[in-house]
Amino acid sequence: MSSLRKKTDHELIQDFQDGDLYALETLILRHKEKMYTSILFLVKDKYLAEDIFQDVLIKIIEALVQIVMIVKRHRARMRIQAKRTERATQP
Repeated sequence: MSSLRKKTDHELIQDFQDGDLYALETLILRHKEKMYTSILFLVKDKYLAEDIFQDVLIKIIEALVQIVMIVKRHRARMRIQAKRTERATQP
């Protein structure tokens, strides 16, 4: 996991898209303090900030999962299209 810490956020998202759950964990750990502190600054209530932080985190994870599903469908379509094109060009 230490090698994940050296990766950029973009690289971690790509790794997560490829099924690496540790990449998602690394992203969360990297940004959770800053996110929580920002929320706390806005609402000025520790318990409310924790609730909002959890809600935001869930929304982020749900969005990333949706992105992963879209990317996987797109990759599958591209593979199918490539096979069709390959077959169509063969004598």
